[in-house]
Amino acid sequence: VRAFAFVAMLQGMDAQGIRTRNLASPNTGEDGTETTFEVRLTAQPTAVVTVVMVSSDTTEGKLTSPIVFDATNWKAWVVVTVTGQDDEIADGDVPYSVELSIGPGSDSGFVGASTKTINLNNVDNGDSAAIAVGALSAMPAEGGNDGKFTVKLTSRPSDPVTVCAVPSSDEAIRDCVTFAPSEYETTKEGVVKCNDDSAYEPTPPTFSVDFVVTGDTVYSSLPAPASFTGLSCADDDTPGLRFESNYAKGDLHESAPKVCNEISLLITSRPTFDVRVCASVSNDAEGKVVRTNPNKFPQPSSTDVCQTFQANNKWKNRKVFCLFTKNDGMNTLPEYDVIFTATSGDSNYDGLEIRMTVQNIGADVPMIIRSYTSFSGFHERHADGSKTSQTQIQLGTQPTANVELCLTSSDTTELVIVDPASSCGSCASSCMMFTASNWDEPQTMEIESRDDDMEDGRITVEIGFAVLTGPSIYRGLVIDPIIMTNGDGDSGGYIFSALTGELKEEGETEAEFTVKLNTEPLEPVTICPSSSDSSEMIVDTADCLTFTKSRTGTDGWNVGQTVTVTAVDDALDESGALPPVRVDFVAGAFADWVYRSKKLGPTSDFFVEDNDQAEVIWTTPSPAYEIGTPSTFSMSLKTEPSEAVTVTLSIESDDPEGIISPSMSPILTFTPSTWSTPQPVTIDGVDDEFDDGDIQWPLNVVVTSGDEQYNAIGQFHIDIVTVDDEIAGLSIGSHSPTLENGPTSTSFSVQLNTLPLEDVFVAVVSTDLTEGTVSPAILTFTRTAGSEAWNEPHVVTVDGQDDSLADGHITYDVTLGPPTSPGGDPLYPALAIVSVRVTNMDDDVPSFTVSIPADTREDLGGDSSFTVTLDVEPVAPVTLAMGSSHPEEGTVPNRLIIQPADWNQVHTVVITRKDDYIDDGDVEYTITVGPPTGAPEYLKLGAQTRTLKNIDNEDAGISVSAISGNTFELGSGKATFTVGLTSQPRDPVTLALTSNDTSEGRLGDSSLVFLPEEWPTRGTVTVTGWDDSLLDGNVGYQISAEVDSSDDAVYSALIGTFYTVDVVNIDDDVPSFTVTQGGNTREDGTDSSFSVKLNRQPNDPVVFALQSSDTTEATVPNEVVIKPEDWTVGHDVTITAKDDTLLDGDVTYTITVGPLTGDASYAALSAETFELDNIDDEVFAFTVTPGGNTSEADGGDSSFTVQLNVQPVSPVTIALSSSDVTEATVVSSFVIAPEDWLRPHSIIVHGEDDPDVDGDQPYDITVGPFTGSPLFTSASPVTFQLFNLDDDDEPVSSTSGGVDESSSTIDVDPSGTDECKSPPASTTCYPVGQNCVDRNYNVRDDWLCFCPPPSVGTPVKEGVATCEMPAPDCSTECASCENDLDGVCRAKYTLVGGRDNFSLQRK
Repeated sequence: VRAFAFVAMLQGMDAQGIRTRNLASPNTGEDGTETTFEVRLTAQPTAVVTVVMVSSDTTEGKLTSPIVFDATNWKAWVVVTVTGQDDEIADGDVPYSVELSIGPGSDSGFVGASTKTINLNNVDNGDSAAIAVGALSAMPAEGGNDGKFTVKLTSRPSDPVTVCAVPSSDEAIRDCVTFAPSEYETTKEGVVKCNDDSAYEPTPPTFSVDFVVTGDTVYSSLPAPASFTGLSCADDDTPGLRFESNYAKGDLHESAPKVCNEISLLITSRPTFDVRVCASVSNDAEGKVVRTNPNKFPQPSSTDVCQTFQANNKWKNRKVFCLFTKNDGMNTLPEYDVIFTATSGDSNYDGLEIRMTVQNIGADVPMIIRSYTSFSGFHERHADGSKTSQTQIQLGTQPTANVELCLTSSDTTELVIVDPASSCGSCASSCMMFTASNWDEPQTMEIESRDDDMEDGRITVEIGFAVLTGPSIYRGLVIDPIIMTNGDGDSGGYIFSALTGELKEEGETEAEFTVKLNTEPLEPVTICPSSSDSSEMIVDTADCLTFTKSRTGTDGWNVGQTVTVTAVDDALDESGALPPVRVDFVAGAFADWVYRSKKLGPTSDFFVEDNDQAEVIWTTPSPAYEIGTPSTFSMSLKTEPSEAVTVTLSIESDDPEGIISPSMSPILTFTPSTWSTPQPVTIDGVDDEFDDGDIQWPLNVVVTSGDEQYNAIGQFHIDIVTVDDEIAGLSIGSHSPTLENGPTSTSFSVQLNTLPLEDVFVAVVSTDLTEGTVSPAILTFTRTAGSEAWNEPHVVTVDGQDDSLADGHITYDVTLGPPTSPGGDPLYPALAIVSVRVTNMDDDVPSFTVSIPADTREDLGGDSSFTVTLDVEPVAPVTLAMGSSHPEEGTVPNRLIIQPADWNQVHTVVITRKDDYIDDGDVEYTITVGPPTGAPEYLKLGAQTRTLKNIDNEDAGISVSAISGNTFELGSGKATFTVGLTSQPRDPVTLALTSNDTSEGRLGDSSLVFLPEEWPTRGTVTVTGWDDSLLDGNVGYQISAEVDSSDDAVYSALIGTFYTVDVVNIDDDVPSFTVTQGGNTREDGTDSSFSVKLNRQPNDPVVFALQSSDTTEATVPNEVVIKPEDWTVGHDVTITAKDDTLLDGDVTYTITVGPLTGDASYAALSAETFELDNIDDEVFAFTVTPGGNTSEADGGDSSFTVQLNVQPVSPVTIALSSSDVTEATVVSSFVIAPEDWLRPHSIIVHGEDDPDVDGDQPYDITVGPFTGSPLFTSASPVTFQLFNLDDDDEPVSSTSGGVDESSSTIDVDPSGTDECKSPPASTTCYPVGQNCVDRNYNVRDDWLCFCPPPSVGTPVKEGVATCEMPAPDCSTECASCENDLDGVCRAKYTLVGGRDNFSLQRK
């Protein structure tokens, strides 16, 4: 007695699902290494089951297509191959899994079955991430000459990779290339592009280029590629002057001296100091130059004018000058230069000069005078010279050299110049020569007509004139031609020759004729011949005929070209009337308008001799059979009829051998279009039931038609043969054997195969009357209907006879015939005797009887038994052999012997039962008795078997113990349990061990094997906790044990039955994140970036709030969201640089990443911060613009302006000083506020009066040093020189900068030269030409400020005004102007110092 303790319950013996086994290796490889495992079903399906296999990551592993199982192959193991994939990413060894599930449309019992997961690992093939940057192709230079380099990745990235080349200074521009993952094998090109600063830099500064990599976490964590160092941008700027446009010689006219010919002047690079350019002309008798158009702005009287290019960002503004021509009254037109000369503190510009060479066109215009033309309308009939045209020609002005006038006709085939007939000088045609002495004497030109062979209508001809040599004023002179016409006298047409040769169908003979034109064509003429009836005649000429303008050659217009025609042999019998046929011509695509309008008719009629005769034809008919295949043949016509032909078929017989098949019409119709198409004829044979042999008979044919030749055919016949299918003979029916026991009888039928000519009689006889007798003895077959009719079955009965002998089954014959026919049938009496074989079955058979035994039981003990008896007494002892099919379940004795005296006794046989430890179920086994030996009559008997069961007492199953404890993620904590079998297997049993969640727990062994001889020994299973990087808490999972494979049928039936153990994996994951910052931002627009990456996978999206501490320096998006499926990827955030106008240096700001919201685990984390600098792009500079000189006279002050080029962060104090306070004084300092930095600040220089007659004394004004805003303090002071004009002598006109103390008027010099125009002795000039600023403090160099003198004693503290309303148009925006004088708009504005009445004057 054995007891078994079950820890786990058996969950369904025939669970429907998927089984796997024999995983060859848990690893695949990126080098293509494969692994395999086997798959089958756990139970037999009733319908098809599809197992779908999916790789969790097809970039790591791929496998074969789905597997289909059915009721026949469900237990067969199918090998599945998984192939490692090369993702070309440097990602190390990557785990993935293969999931097996039941596919759609499968057996409903399998739908919903648990999936199977195979955990695998794809081994990396050594991909390594690196960035290869090629050498710089060339040193970069300004003007678009970039230095180029290549960038390539060595492996595929997971995310896009951006590689940026970042210059260390503003000499070059940042450039980036981005690689999508699919582009990693592409070599991309980057550039080092120079900033074109427009400044002349003979020795450019050096800089370096660093590389910054962002994007993919692997690539962005690599060391940056090596920098390019020692770079410099070769300068493309050269100091110089250039014209925006040039005037060609002769573009200027002396006749328009008031027209402004604008000359726009530019400088080619940014200067370091203002550049003043003055203009002049080399010959003031030909022209003068001024700075602007006198109609738009008052101009000075001098021809020399100057304009200034500023040394700021306005250096590109063009300066416009006006060049005015002068009419010198001379016929000479000399060239002269307009000269521009530069002066500047910039040594590269000082002394530069540029010239434009021009030439005026004189006021005297040369001309050709044609006095009259006598005649202009010609006709070709005038070609004999009977009519000519004459024209008188002379010059309009006296030339300084000989003038050669060339005369030409545009078409000398129509009109020719006959006088002058010769050429002269450089003229290739007729020529007239005019000299300084005969220029006004008329010369005669005479024109004549010419005749051609073309019908070209009235032709227009131009008589042209051209001067090729002579004074320049005559060369190229455009002279209108004389238009004349020439009438036509020709008419075009075609000429055809007669046909040569005969046309016959027999042999398809050829003939020919020719074609030509009767006038010369204007252009080549093409005509294409064709036959009017290609069924009678064809044109052999392959191509169209082309006639050219030539008189000679094979294609000349007056040369006959041959057309060949060929007769066509048709199938028509046209012997009654031959049809006419012609050759038609069609004009081709040609440009000759004359011949395109000509009618092109056909040739005369041709006739083709016929060779055809009307006839009906047919194929040889096949034989017709009385039963089965009909006779078939086809009929058609030999020639094409002119009208339809009807062929009628008929059979004339009272007892026909065949009929026209009902499937066809007996009337066949042939039309002119279907005459040659064979039409089938079918004749069915008639079955007459006589054996009369094969018969030939006539089929009548009648032909009718409207075609006379076919209608004359009339009637004829076609012979048909019908094949007989009857053969005289007897037909015998089937029968069964007779038996002695009964006895029983049998029968069979007899009838004739064909109708006899007379009655037939057949005798019936048994060859062994001891076994069987027959009736009737005679069979009668008659020709008439009734029971004895020839085709009615006649029954013959055979009675079996019992002879009481054990003689077995006896076979004998029943004979029929030979037949007789007293009436004289010729066929049946000739037949032979027919025998019918009959068997009489013996009824004496020996046997023995075996009773049914009872079942045995393994666990209760006790034997069973059965009995054996003989049914017939034997003549000798009978020995019965005995055996058991499963001796391990039950046994019997080897044999049983029965004596003749005991043949009718019951003999008992004992069955002994057997017990085992195998769950083999209730086993059926067989007891075999026999075959008998001994008595000869029993030797023919076979063995008998009886089936019974041995009731089993074992149950196969799996015993699973409780687990030792939980598993842990931290340190891979382990737990164990044991597994065993509950019964002995016949063959080894393999148990599959699986975890339903390998992300929480994995097994040390995937299977256990139990051998039959060791089956009681239990196996230990170790479970290891798995770290999944998820914030999922303590997670429960199950370990399952199931039978994976066994040749033991009982344990194999347990496949799909799971025995589970519950386990909990203790979590160790803590949420955190990593922020990777990029480089600094730059005010020049260079942005930066940083990335945010989670270190553990969240359960819900994580939201990071983003903030910049100083949005005037840099900004970031409000937030970045990371989804659970994207947790392994770094998320890039762009930091956008902001530009200001402040000189505030590099400003540090803070980027805050957080707080976090969304996922509960991450929401508890604190924000992180990091600092960056926004690199300043402002460079300190300031501009000092000196004014005029001061004067000792009362009110003789001057001024200058100071303007900052960048905005300070705090007020800037600028110190001022005069080198000689006895000559001039200035305030000690002034302050510029940050908000007031953009406008120029005017400073008054007060001229000091002394009693000495010391002349004009120089002094220096120093601007600086600077204090206040930190970055301004390093600026160096600027010094400029002025003069204090002495007033201790006689009053004279002074230089700019003074005012008249007693006058209220001012004489303004708009030229900006600070010179007074004829001033009175008591008048001094006030400064003019200063630039205005608009309300936004933008300097406007297209405005000029003028002002009247201030009232006497009025202090002027600032000398620059702010404009209230700059207006571009007086008629619209200046409606409220003070006045509108000479087209100049003046708008009021107020001086900051309090003095008003200034006016804004716009050029």
